[in-house]
Amino acid sequence: MIRRTIAEVHLDALRNNVDVVRKYAGDRVIMAVVKANAYGHGLTAAALTFMRAGVQALAVAFANEGVMLRQAGIDIPILVLTPPFPDEAELYVSNNLDFVACSHITVDSFNEVAMRYETQARAHLYVDTGMRRDGVQIDQIQSFAQYVHGCHNIDIVGICTHHAASAEITSIQLQQNALFAEAVNLVWELNIHPEYVHSANSGAVLSGQDTVSNTVRPGILLYGYSPVASMHIPELRPAMVLKTWINDMRRLGPGEGISYSHTAVTSKETTIATLPIGYGDGLPWSLSGNAECLILGKRYPIVGRICMDECMVDVGDDEIGLGERVIIMGVQNDESIDAKEIAERCGTIHYEILTRIADRVPRVYIGEKQ
Repeated sequence: MIRRTIAEVHLDALRNNVDVVRKYAGDRVIMAVVKANAYGHGLTAAALTFMRAGVQALAVAFANEGVMLRQAGIDIPILVLTPPFPDEAELYVSNNLDFVACSHITVDSFNEVAMRYETQARAHLYVDTGMRRDGVQIDQIQSFAQYVHGCHNIDIVGICTHHAASAEITSIQLQQNALFAEAVNLVWELNIHPEYVHSANSGAVLSGQDTVSNTVRPGILLYGYSPVASMHIPELRPAMVLKTWINDMRRLGPGEGISYSHTAVTSKETTIATLPIGYGDGLPWSLSGNAECLILGKRYPIVGRICMDECMVDVGDDEIGLGERVIIMGVQNDESIDAKEIAERCGTIHYEILTRIADRVPRVYIGEKQ
């Protein structure tokens, strides 16, 4: 029996968001980022939906995510975004996963394994243009590219970088764009022409400042949210609805403490409803005393400390019954609560709210049978 707290994922919304990205990307290749369980939406279901919507490539964070997609029958290119360890080469090569190349020792390991498999390992040259996290420095990219190109069982299929600040057009982004263009030109001078040239994440897709790339790497846009706080995109549709149902109710008088440490105390006679969702499901504990939910299209406060498995809602004197549906994140009638609002209330970003929804919350897919 399915649990009575679910994350409902609307596949038609995911498809809609691919169309929105395509309007901004033009004829560039769309490499959909499905890391972190597709931002909480379900890795395989989201990837299949994107592929059927015409996405030409996928990106994940770690090799095990790519392996799961291969086991699901997905055969389009899959890039693993974090640099691999040398001893992971066989896992990549045997599953035809693209890797980011930024160290000689890793390239040597991949070349050796690919030679043994009598195949080509697929590499994306990773350039550090300012993130200072991964990649080869700009003054080393030409010599590194020559080295990789000299490995007979390595095929350079891409060149990429990562933006440190792409949500707004800033001097940081403009400088990174210029450095990446320089790096691409240096590689082209060697008569190396990778198929995929990419740096544009969701923010850069919207800004349109990345002119050298022929491939875009959208993430949060595909799930229905703009990365730019000041830019509202009405065509986007949040794909996830987090819902639960009331599993207990009690009538309390004034002066009654609620939940751990009694941080909330009733000021008058009221009804407290219990919901089977807590921080163990991804509802942030930091929302305690600062959260709302929707019941019958009306906002109600979540009161007291959020527990690991449950939380409590003050529904006052309203006629609400046991088993009533509750929306934690989503739309009900004319009211809505989205991941951005939840993030603002607990001092984080909407990316975290989506990705922290726990695996124990069942994903229910609406719009297409998987």
